Amino acid sequence: MSKRKFKHGDRVRYTRSFLQCIQAFTGWYPQARGEITHFNGDLAFIHWDNPSGVNDPQCVNVFNLEKCR
Repeated sequence: MSKRKFKHGDRVRYTRSFLQCIQAFTGWYPQARGEITHFNGDLAFIHWDNPSGVNDPQCVNVFNLEKCR
């Protein structure tokens, strides 16, 4: 069994390399923060701190995430 990089309740954001890959230099995605609620394989389901109502994906591949404060 492989060790997970994250656990339930961790605060996460998108990685810099992922944001550069999708060319998201401005807007909501570079500032997006959220909390992991559960996992399904390599997908993390996230409750985003989203005051503006933008529809962020509910699940994100864990390779595109990093921990934040």
